[in-house]
Amino acid sequence: MHLIWIALCLLVQGGRSFMIHNTIHSLCLEDSRKNDSVLLKRCNLNSDLQQWFWEDQRFLVNKGTSRCLSSQQIDLISTISCDASKALWWHCHGYRLVSHNNSLELTTDGRHLFLSQKSKLSKWRSLGESSICQEMSRSKRASDESDVLQTEDNETEYDYTEEAGMTEEQRQYLRWYYRTEDPSPWKYAMLGLSVGALLLGCLLFGMGSMANRNRKKIGEYKAAAAAQAARAEELQSMTACKQPCDSPAKSSQPCEKPPLDDCKAGELKSGDIVLTWKDGNVSMLYPEAREDDV
Repeated sequence: MHLIWIALCLLVQGGRSFMIHNTIHSLCLEDSRKNDSVLLKRCNLNSDLQQWFWEDQRFLVNKGTSRCLSSQQIDLISTISCDASKALWWHCHGYRLVSHNNSLELTTDGRHLFLSQKSKLSKWRSLGESSICQEMSRSKRASDESDVLQTEDNETEYDYTEEAGMTEEQRQYLRWYYRTEDPSPWKYAMLGLSVGALLLGCLLFGMGSMANRNRKKIGEYKAAAAAQAARAEELQSMTACKQPCDSPAKSSQPCEKPPLDDCKAGELKSGDIVLTWKDGNVSMLYPEAREDDV
């Protein structure tokens, strides 16, 4: 009986189904037909497996599989039959989906779904401009109105799509925003840019190495030239100090003793001592002693 009620809800409440969107990773909850696992996929407005709705303000039912969101284990989120006793009750608090059974929040790390304590990654909202709590309020209001319709034999019709659904412009914008494109050209472009940047870096590295080597050689040459110039100046100063004569003409020829006068040379005898002064004068040592001897 409960399954028949869910099927009727799918027909009547199809306009107010919504997509559960993670605001951190920008992915949507999607049920699987092959098994009971719940996955995180790119949001697709045309997929019934990503459409969910509230049932009795406590069950989250998938539109494509008519199964309820539940969890057999803390680290395993799946969908089971809504008639099962293990089906989890859910309630929303802000942007968080909290299990009524164990007070744990529905959380994801971008790849897997699990239940945990309060986490920054457990923020969920409807893909439209409303939160999941607002969807729950709309579900409650719509269910109340459906009860009124049943008691009044469908005398009044309500447009649920206009009340709770999205406009066609919003759907077109979301289709464009979550469109899928081939990333191959972008990957090839980035690969080419990375190779070009690598080659440019190698070229700049080689030029810098050659410039450093040339600077070292120039520095060594300048140091050797400065040392050679200092050595030459030192040798020149030492040579200038060792020259015996004042002029270059005198330094080229040995200095000769000034010749003695003929008269003085004739007066010289053995044993005489002659002194030659720097000014060129010549004198005899002990001349008076020689006169006394005479």
